[in-house]
Amino acid sequence: MIAGKQYEASHIQEWTHKICDTINSRVKELNMRRFKHVVQVVIVQQTGAGCRYIARCRWDAETDAQVSNYFTNESIVCVVTVFAVYVY
Repeated sequence: MIAGKQYEASHIQEWTHKICDTINSRVKELNMRRFKHVVQVVIVQQTGAGCRYIARCRWDAETDAQVSNYFTNESIVCVVTVFAVYVY
């Protein structure tokens, strides 16, 4: 979706919404009953400066989970995190 694209601030909102909606749909297709999920997408401009990203929350370590992944090219850094929280 953003591979081959150059960072343009005017497109970031559209890109983040599309990425989030796509991932949200794919997670729903997994039919993980009794789980709620949250999808977070961050896109920033690749400038060569350092950057740290950490996502944490309080939950049940035996049932809840999160996964993060990232994409980079010469002008974009995109980080995606999906949280899955079991509903008792």
